[in-house]
Amino acid sequence: MPPRRVADRSPASAVELNSGSGKHSSDEEMMFGETLRKKGSSPIKYGGRNKPSSGHSPRAGRALVDSRLVTPCKRALDSSTSNDEDDLTLSPLSSLPPSPSSTKNMRSLSSINGSTSGLSFTNREKPWDLDQLGDYVWVLISLKGRAFDPKNSSSKKGEFIWWPAKVATTTIKQIEANVYGSLSSSNSTSVDIKSPCADNILSFLNYNGKPRFEEPNFHYPETAPQSPRKKRKHGDDIKKRWREAVSMAISQKQEEDYDGLPPIELAFSAGSLLASSITPRSVSSPKHKGKGKASRKPFPDNVSDIDDGEDADQDEPERAESPPPVDDRLNIPGEGVLCKDSESRLVQTFWPARIQEYTVIERKRGKTKVKEGRYKVMFLDGTEQDVPRDWFYADHQDEFATCRIGKFRSDFVENPDDEDSDQEDRSVQSKSTTRHRSPVPKPLDSLPSDTGFTGLTIHEQFCYTKPVLQAILNEGYEPARSRHGRFMKGGPARKSLSNEAGLRGRMDPRDVSAIGKYIKEWCLRDLDQKKNEDVAKSPLKDETCEDDAKNVPNVDITPNEVESSPNRNSPVPTELPSSPAPMPPSSFAVTPEPEIDEKTEPVETGHSMPTGDQERAPGQTGCPAYEALSTLEKLGYCTDVLLPETVIQLLLWRNGKRTSIELLSDEEENALHERGLELARETDWVFDIMRMRAMHEKRLAKAEMKQQQLQQSTSSS
Repeated sequence: MPPRRVADRSPASAVELNSGSGKHSSDEEMMFGETLRKKGSSPIKYGGRNKPSSGHSPRAGRALVDSRLVTPCKRALDSSTSNDEDDLTLSPLSSLPPSPSSTKNMRSLSSINGSTSGLSFTNREKPWDLDQLGDYVWVLISLKGRAFDPKNSSSKKGEFIWWPAKVATTTIKQIEANVYGSLSSSNSTSVDIKSPCADNILSFLNYNGKPRFEEPNFHYPETAPQSPRKKRKHGDDIKKRWREAVSMAISQKQEEDYDGLPPIELAFSAGSLLASSITPRSVSSPKHKGKGKASRKPFPDNVSDIDDGEDADQDEPERAESPPPVDDRLNIPGEGVLCKDSESRLVQTFWPARIQEYTVIERKRGKTKVKEGRYKVMFLDGTEQDVPRDWFYADHQDEFATCRIGKFRSDFVENPDDEDSDQEDRSVQSKSTTRHRSPVPKPLDSLPSDTGFTGLTIHEQFCYTKPVLQAILNEGYEPARSRHGRFMKGGPARKSLSNEAGLRGRMDPRDVSAIGKYIKEWCLRDLDQKKNEDVAKSPLKDETCEDDAKNVPNVDITPNEVESSPNRNSPVPTELPSSPAPMPPSSFAVTPEPEIDEKTEPVETGHSMPTGDQERAPGQTGCPAYEALSTLEKLGYCTDVLLPETVIQLLLWRNGKRTSIELLSDEEENALHERGLELARETDWVFDIMRMRAMHEKRLAKAEMKQQQLQQSTSSS
């Protein structure tokens, strides 16, 4: 019964509410707006006194005032029969959807504490259950797209809003959902809800089958809201996007869950009416030019009654044609594409680019405002442009492999096998390095001021990593102990290292190959020496050496023959002293001067080069676990443990993150190592795009070849 009707009853009725004696049966429970006495019963039975039905005594007047104070309160059905006056102090329900008239109060007064979101559940609203949320939900997110986490105090700062979303994946501890629309043009469509509960995620429909929120519902946990003027401006700006998001969610829910025939509760909800009204109005053109600012109402009171008057015309600019949705096949940000820029759009030349974000712009087309989607892309030279969708091709399109690519220059080689000449030169240099042990350069006291570390040769750069590598061999380098231990453990743990050894960041793969050779040369000199000794003692080799001795060229041999002789497949003569990298015999020299035997032309300049006994220095000695490895296992250790760590150290040196050749404290080394891992995980995105294009070209070529073969077989038959 409405409160006003309760107040119009006789004064005795108010007294009866507060002075009723005795307990009543369950069929006498008080309903909202009713008194405790049965219909038709006299006041004497429940009031305790027989008061006149007319007249206004002071006592009756006070009773009338009390009845006006308690009757406006709402309360769920309760079987309590307490006669205390405190029982009539009822709390308002908060689970019902907010009405348009009360939304303003909710914006300014709603807040979140650590245990509740301001939404309670009545006996009609089922308790919150993760399994009963469904696919369509409301998530409490910040204006930057961050989900509210009640267990994280740092996430409670700022302004939050209940936003429609669709669940993608669900676990006990986390839910990943895709929000509809966008809070701003730069927000991602995906949001992770950690510690899902009633404070941050709710079912889309309430207990009566209607959308839980029909107006934007803001929350300001643990912080005071902004000034009313600033907040009102922000609310007007976001309200439109919120309505569009709700419309999208309702439309999709009607199609997927109800096959376009939603139940009557959802069909006649304000959000459903808004969803059905956006499509026809978005394609209609205005008949008259609006003279005033468009009216912004949360939801239309009666969508079907909108006429063609001036009010409808004022809404036309606000309901401009919606832009095409963002391509969900694109991974934004970071998707690699081939895009044309404003200068090459006429000649149809495409360049490697990366998509940064998706934006929406509003343009005037005649008298109508039209919204258009734009993708902000960054080209390989660092310039950025906003382009439409038809200006670029992604790897799922055939044009990605067939479009015309503009020319660009780069010294980076993604696949060293494609560079036959360079690979051949490296091979010759590698053999020369193995046969003629090149002197080891020493680190400089100070790096060159003009070029820095990158101005050194790769062999010189490698020398700066030796202290770290020596510490790894002796289990003295904290960041690499895990990698070292996994290799020594063997089995699947060692195999997993092989899968991780390919990280090289933006380092040239030719440099990585050269570093691998330097590591084995530096670490396994003893193995080379032992191998040479075994070769020298072989009977078969002795016979070969005797035959070769008869064909030793004279002193007047041509220089070309001299240079090519050490690279032949003939074995080393037995009379030569054993060494990790034996020098050619003195008879191979062009001139008889002894200086040729004693000195070796340095390969790299700018450093003092050790000679003699220093060239024959033994291999590196490691911890007992390393020394117990077989020869083959030591080679694997160089590839799977030392090489990745060397790459990390070189990336740190090249990027200026490491400046000390000596080892630092464990904390500092761990921090540097983490930064080095980040650099190693980076890739050159331009060549990633070109590699994807090459793969796409091969796939299309195979498909075309199969098609030709099929046509030939069909024509021949």
